[in-house]
Amino acid sequence: MPGFLGVQTKSGKKYTISQVFAMLLYRLIKQVESDTKHQVDSVTLSCPADFTDVHRQAMLQACEIIGVKCLKLVNESIAVALAYG
Repeated sequence: MPGFLGVQTKSGKKYTISQVFAMLLYRLIKQVESDTKHQVDSVTLSCPADFTDVHRQAMLQACEIIGVKCLKLVNESIAVALAYG
């Protein structure tokens, strides 16, 4: 498909960027739930400062795909400042 932005497997199955990110986020959340024995129902995500609105929207769509609420989407520089106080 011309102009398709995403990933295509060897078998021909296509995934959008949001779907790929959702798969990664889902795996991370399941690992956190396994390690902490607590259910994750909301997240705060950090993204590179040069991400465009399209990239940020893809991250928010990924949260919707897996049924997790995104509380905040922050630039990585802000995330570092929050982490180190």
